[in-house]
Amino acid sequence: MRTARRWPGRSSWLSSAALLLLCAGTARADSEVRGRVFGDRTTPFVVYVRDMPEVAAPPQTRATLRQLHLRFAPQVLPILRGTTVEFVNEDATAHNVFSPTAQEPFDLGTFGEGTRTHLFRTPGQHVILCNVHVEMVAWILVLPNPHFVTVDEDGRFALKLPPGKHRLVLWRPRERELDKEVEVPVDGKTDLDWDLSARIP
Repeated sequence: MRTARRWPGRSSWLSSAALLLLCAGTARADSEVRGRVFGDRTTPFVVYVRDMPEVAAPPQTRATLRQLHLRFAPQVLPILRGTTVEFVNEDATAHNVFSPTAQEPFDLGTFGEGTRTHLFRTPGQHVILCNVHVEMVAWILVLPNPHFVTVDEDGRFALKLPPGKHRLVLWRPRERELDKEVEVPVDGKTDLDWDLSARIP
């Protein structure tokens, strides 16, 4: 059995992007949605596709959520269902990792420098907390297919998809999801602007 590559903490979101490219075998390399989110950049965003077939991550697929400077990094981590997340304490102080999320609660206990892990089986958002430092909070978004991407600091994203109509979803913590239908052409790219300043609360 091949062992999946392990990614450093800052680049943990890249593992999701790499998995996307590996699993999206039906997508043509030149069929792509490129987008820009503007009007509100106060929190991280994830864009995912709702209408693609469900799959699970290959065994031993891993992602990393770091605890550094009394923060979780990244604050939002999208992963494919079946991914094991490594919680790495890089601070000199002890931390705790737990999630009260109803569909999959867990508590990894309090630990100093080192790593604890959890396998995420249930799609949906999972809030991650530390009962030693109540100000620490992160979200792990578990998705049922590999067609997702984290929006970058400039509000831009790109997704390779099969040609045809698709339903894109914009997710962020503590907010309702927003969605748009997009037409992906054969042998081409589609540009999509997501203006949050014009949305109705």
